[in-house]
Amino acid sequence: EAKKEAANKIKSKLCESEVAKVEKTKCKELVPKEMLSVAHIQERCPSYKLQSKPSFHRAITCETATENLELKASLSNYAFVDCSSWCIYSLNNPSEISWIWDTTKECWTSTNSCPTFPDEVQYASDLKKKLCNLPCQAPLPASSLSISSIQKKCPNYSSSHSPQYHNAQICGSTSSNEELSFSLANHAFLNCDSECVYSIETPMDKSWKWETKNNCWKISKTCLKNKIETENVFKIQQSLCLKPTSSLIESLKKQRETPIPEDTGLWGDEMTQIDAIEMYEMFSYLSIGFFIVFALIHCFVPPKYEIKSNKLD
Repeated sequence: EAKKEAANKIKSKLCESEVAKVEKTKCKELVPKEMLSVAHIQERCPSYKLQSKPSFHRAITCETATENLELKASLSNYAFVDCSSWCIYSLNNPSEISWIWDTTKECWTSTNSCPTFPDEVQYASDLKKKLCNLPCQAPLPASSLSISSIQKKCPNYSSSHSPQYHNAQICGSTSSNEELSFSLANHAFLNCDSECVYSIETPMDKSWKWETKNNCWKISKTCLKNKIETENVFKIQQSLCLKPTSSLIESLKKQRETPIPEDTGLWGDEMTQIDAIEMYEMFSYLSIGFFIVFALIHCFVPPKYEIKSNKLD
């Protein structure tokens, strides 16, 4: 009986350790941003009221005077250290994106000062790790496109850079393109030297390529063949809180059903207009080169004639 009792104790301890291990690794479900309300904040801060400041139940930013979806997700999941905190941290990137309460305007404003508090950033980072899935980020509006917004992805970017990511001018047009501006503002290009930019809503169907000669963007089908760049835009698309338009729904459906074509270059099955022009130019240069070589040979190299003897045998 003593041996049996000892074995049961060992078994019980093992079970407890396994349960503790499971509890430790179990992730926390993300609270939907739609849950944000006074009552929801009161679950974390019992004395919180409608008139309380900072207003944790209102995700209004000072920059736009409208609701920010990324901020709303952070508030819904209590991404603040305590009930008197003035700083809210992004669940996606707490060390770089944060908001601070503006007592004058009574709204939340983007700031670089909150990430200077290491304990608070660590708290938000730990919260991020505990979540089973991360919320989407609010997309930047087309109107936010500027040199400074591009520098967030490309720190060394300047107005003399080519391609010009802060310039959303379509070739043949005198004004900026709203859809292209939106894609550029949200960095829908692979790296800081990419000549292709993709539509965030329909990346498999629409893209633009930089024309250095005219300093403008031209609609291009060639870019759509680049599998790596297209997949990069899919990730950007999925990370943003986009409105479920019919175009977006169709695009998401197409991503699941249609494989991205490999880049087949000039000799692909579907030759675009750009490919045809490039091919025509290539053969033109080859023809000119061949003609020049032939002319040089004809002018400077004397022909060889076979001299036959007229002597009789």
